[in-house]
Amino acid sequence: MVIRRIGPCLAAVAGAVLLLVPLAPTAQASARIDPAAPGKHAVEVADYNLGDSAFTIPDFHVFGSNKPAPLELAGRVHYPRDLKNGPYPLVLLAHGLWPTCADRAASKEFDAATALLYGPNAPEDPDELARLEAVVERTGELLNRWPCATGTPGLPSLRGYDYLGKQLASHGFVVVSIGVNGINVGEMGEAQDQARATLANKHLQMWRDLAIRGKGPLAGHFTGSRPSFRGHVDLQRVGLMGHSRGGRGVMSQAADVNAAKVPSGVRIGAVLGLEAVSFYRADDDPKWELPYRVTRIPSATLLGDCGYGSRGYFDAARKHSKVPTYLWNIHGANHNFFNTQWSPDSGQVQAQDDAFVPEPGRCGPGGALDRKLDEPQQRHVGMAYMSAFFRRHLAGDKKFDPMLSGRTHPLAEIAQVEAQRD
Repeated sequence: MVIRRIGPCLAAVAGAVLLLVPLAPTAQASARIDPAAPGKHAVEVADYNLGDSAFTIPDFHVFGSNKPAPLELAGRVHYPRDLKNGPYPLVLLAHGLWPTCADRAASKEFDAATALLYGPNAPEDPDELARLEAVVERTGELLNRWPCATGTPGLPSLRGYDYLGKQLASHGFVVVSIGVNGINVGEMGEAQDQARATLANKHLQMWRDLAIRGKGPLAGHFTGSRPSFRGHVDLQRVGLMGHSRGGRGVMSQAADVNAAKVPSGVRIGAVLGLEAVSFYRADDDPKWELPYRVTRIPSATLLGDCGYGSRGYFDAARKHSKVPTYLWNIHGANHNFFNTQWSPDSGQVQAQDDAFVPEPGRCGPGGALDRKLDEPQQRHVGMAYMSAFFRRHLAGDKKFDPMLSGRTHPLAEIAQVEAQRD
């Protein structure tokens, strides 16, 4: 149970990393335009938190119990300072499965015990093995509970995409990154994916009430700059981005079969799975794709070939969709570096470089090893594609169409990116 939560679906690693057939680059007309560059809008930041146990979902329980999972309603918001010039599109970001509590002492004990248990010199004495296993169990519970123990802060995974929120806001978007720690201590499988979608829809419902009427649960609950969003957010132009298990959640949220669950007055116009791990399926029957199949909304899948996301969402959509669907594979990119809180440079609890098949300075599937990107490089390339996608499909900015389809490669000096559009 403990190890289940420490790694974001390690079972999805096998067979999940596939290379695409490269598209031959053509004229680099847009290569001088950096889609990761900031825009013209000054950016402000605000936070809201209605409580660590502010929301529950019927029939979604704490893992291994019958207790309803307590869920936080928390968000970090990046927005243009000149809100009066809106309304601006809204983009909601959702993190994935990760430890929930920043307990440094527990983390140190956990790492030391797991290093002994699974290292090359693992003890053979049964009593010592039992002792180490007990340490892992105890400290793992401290790292993966919700709410956290008194005096222990929650691990702020929702702040891990501040770089993307700031960049999009500078181009005229309101960007909300939501907390999903409570979901992460709940049941797994399709039940968790549906819970992620439900929680995200709850946030959209609250934003609808705030943007249209200036009322609802969010009214008066912002810290920081205390903005007034009434009349300045366009809920008919909403984008979704989910990372890792969060990608499974937003794909479920945007799936054709779940369209009726989106709050009234809200229209989802684009959805992106960032290193989204393989969706739940009991067998090879295509019906298991339905809870995740998006064919009516432009969709994108962004992978790193040193990570373990799945191209299954692209494959499920391309066979049926009549709107654009994209697949991008960044050579040398891993899973964790897209979230700054999960990355070693943050100094955060449990942060790690999780490059698939790591070797010194290189990573990748099989024998085709790529130069590993560092944290700023990976986030720069990822931000460029995510920003270009949302600017295209929520704001109608077509200048990056050649990049999104793979006809041009403006980030080639940093990393090779294989692109496919269907």
